[in-house]
Formats: sequence, C-alpha cells, structure tokens
Amino acid sequence: AVQETICAHVKQAFGIETRTHAGLAWYPRHGLNMATLLHRARIALTSAESSDQGCVIYSPASDTGLELERELTTDLAHALDKNGLTLNFQPVVPMEEAGPCVLEVLARWEHPEWGMISPETFVALAERGGLINRLTRQVVREAVGQLARWRSERIYPHIAINLSPKDLFDDTLPAFLARTCEAARVSPECLVLEVTETAMISDISRARLTLKRLRRLGVRVVIDDFGTGYSSLAHLRQLPVDGIKIDKSFVTSLRRGSSDSTIVRVSIELAHSLGLKVTAEGVESEYIESRLEEFQCDALQGYHICPPLPADAVSGWMLGNALRFSEGRLRQQRLPLVDLVTENRL
Repeated sequence: AVQETICAHVKQAFGIETRTHAGLAWYPRHGLNMATLLHRARIALTSAESSDQGCVIYSPASDTGLELERELTTDLAHALDKNGLTLNFQPVVPMEEAGPCVLEVLARWEHPEWGMISPETFVALAERGGLINRLTRQVVREAVGQLARWRSERIYPHIAINLSPKDLFDDTLPAFLARTCEAARVSPECLVLEVTETAMISDISRARLTLKRLRRLGVRVVIDDFGTGYSSLAHLRQLPVDGIKIDKSFVTSLRRGSSDSTIVRVSIELAHSLGLKVTAEGVESEYIESRLEEFQCDALQGYHICPPLPADAVSGWMLGNALRFSEGRLRQQRLPLVDLVTENRL
C-alpha cells in the first residue's frame, strides 16, 4: 500500500509511470533520533534497490554486515564510556582440598535496541574496533571492585578474568593490574588470568616475558580452551603457567571408551606430571562429574555445578552453600556446593 501510494503521487506530479523504491524506518522501533532513523532508512532503501523490491522496512537482516558492525562498535564504545556492561560470575569449584572458590568473570552487554549481544560478538567487535584494551580494563576494574565489596562482607572468593591476545602483549597490563588491586586493597593473588594457547604461541617469547611479570605480582595464569590449539603439549613446559582449563568441547561429550575421554584423562595426567592444576569446563551432568573425579581433575565448572550468577546473587549462593569439606570431597554432597573460604581459615 505504501509503494502504491508513492507511485501514484509521482505519476500525478510528473505525469509519468515509474518504478519506485522506498526504505522505511519507524520511530521508536528502529531508532530514537533523526540521525539513526535516516541512517537505517537509507540501509532499507539500499536493500530495496538491490533486491528490486518496491518498499523495504528496516530490520537487522536488511543491514549489511559492515554497516551493522560499524554501528555496534560505536555503540559499544559509548557503553564503555558509561560503564554500560554488567558482570556475571560462574563458580569454579575445587574437587578435593578445601580452597578458594574461583569465580570466572563473564561480561554481558544489553544493547538498548537489539537486546543482549553475545559475548562472542561484542568481544570480536572490540578486537576489530581497537576497543579490546578498554573492554578488558573496565572488566578488571569492576571485577576487582566487586571482589573488594565481597571481602567487606567477609566472603573471600578469587576471580578469573579472560585476556585477549592483544591484552597479553600489552606491556602496561602488569602495572595496571597492580595499581587496580592496590587502589581496591585487594591482593593480586586473588586474580586468575585465563589466556588461550593460540594467543600465547603467536609470539611465545614475548608471551613468556609478560606471563613472568604477571606471576611476579602473585597473579595465577591458566591456559584456557586447552586442547583446541595445535601445539599444546609441546609448549606446556615452556610457559610459566599454573594450570590448564580443558575445553568444554571435550568435556561435554565424555563417555566411557570415547576418544574424548582418553584426551581428557591424558591431559589431566600430563598436566599433573608438570605440577599444573586442571579445571574442566562444560560439566553438564552428574555422569561427567563422576568421570572427572575418576580422572582426578582438580576443579569443575559448568551448569551442573552452578550457572553464571549476577553479583548480587553470588553472596547468597556462597553463604547458603558453604561446605566444610570435612572429608575433602565435593561428590559426597548431593548439591553443587562450594567451600566458603574466610581469611581465618586459610
């Protein structure tokens, strides 16, 4: 109807038959200001012309990848300016000895128009758009600040933060971590940094130097997504790290006699022979938990243990599920519980 009305007006004004294309964007669905609405109407018009349709209403599907990426990158920069990201925390629970619960920090971004943007998407945008260092530093500041607030409540978890390859080769990162922890009165020993093997082996000599500087602060370093790289076994001995986290793609498909089962078992044995701790992510069932116990895995992470929690739910979860580990075994409990570690018990 819109197309027919436009064509009729053109014919009446100019006395000619014409084929008309139109791109439409509605307020407030497609934008809250004139600049955004015009921009998206042009995108819809381009889609109408390229598909030879009369009229196209704007949608993300009609947006070109480049235009949408540029727009989302700009929005992400604004979100970072305004501390617009939120943090969730997923517990990594020790299997054996009583020890600190490590909470992996998971950044979340809710876009004002498109809703929740997946971490994979906005982290990739940050890396391509030159925002990854800003993103990492905001996550570090907010996570360390939250750690300080928990400590004021006499709750003492550690936190694990993911680093990108660009973070790993940022020479100013160790000093930034030291300043941030000092300002919050939090020990760097409460931090675990997770770095993918692919990031480290891209420049292993430089990575080794950065990792040594980080560990001198007392920060622990873990190889994330272990098993998905090309040279995991060859590089383990060369890297100053404290542990590995076996990728969930191997863990979620564990079954007796499978090749993944062999990979997980051998990886744990290898890491232990090198003095490294092992975490398995992707623990989604009691059966997987049982197999990992057989393999003497050190810590577990996954929805079977606990889903990611907002910061205000972590305190209640930890306090309500405090374990004494009287016999040092997680699996003696029927619920996925965690030891509440306090300073006077360490």
